[in-house]
Amino acid sequence: MASIKKRTRAARRKDARTGQVREVEVEYWRARYRDDGGKEYVRHFDRGVDAQKWLDEVTTPLAAEPMSRRRRRG
Repeated sequence: MASIKKRTRAARRKDARTGQVREVEVEYWRARYRDDGGKEYVRHFDRGVDAQKWLDEVTTPLAAEPMSRRRRRG
């Protein structure tokens, strides 16, 4: 099963005008899926479109493969 979720985290950024370092919330997208063996794969992206594109690229070959061949690989 594959999923994409919008996440936030705290990050330190330097203000260009004042030079002070301050904490801000940064948004990012986490894409993840599990293969047939149960191993989880996760990547983080700045844009949701990029996360979906990566998931499509890595999960399409798994879905197109016959189930019997996927089970033999593990």
